[in-house]
Amino acid sequence: MFLDLDGRWHHFKGDPAPGGSRELIDAGHEPVPAWCKPPGRAISPADAATVARALADAESYRRDGAEEQCADCEAAPAGACEDHLNDLDLADAYADLGRQLQQDGAE
Repeated sequence: MFLDLDGRWHHFKGDPAPGGSRELIDAGHEPVPAWCKPPGRAISPADAATVARALADAESYRRDGAEEQCADCEAAPAGACEDHLNDLDLADAYADLGRQLQQDGAE
C-alpha cells in the first residue's frame, strides 16, 4: 500500500525493485503478505566481502593506470588527461562503495 499525492491509499502488485513493473489493484483484495529484500541485500556477507575485495583490486588497477603519464597528460593543464582523470574518479567511486559494503556488513 502506498499513499499518493492526494492522500489516498493505493495497493500495488509486482516487482518492488526500483524501475520494477507494478500495477494498481483493487483495495478489496484478499491480503497476500510477502517479504522482499531491499535492493542489494540478495548477496551473503561472504559475497559482500568478495565484492569489497574486487572493488579494492579495481581501485588499485585504476590508480596505477592513472599514474602512468601519457602524451595527453603532459599537455593537459591539470597534469593528467581526461582518461586518467576519469580513472581516478572511478577509483574513488570503487573505494566509496567498498567502504559502504564494509559498513553495511558491520551492522
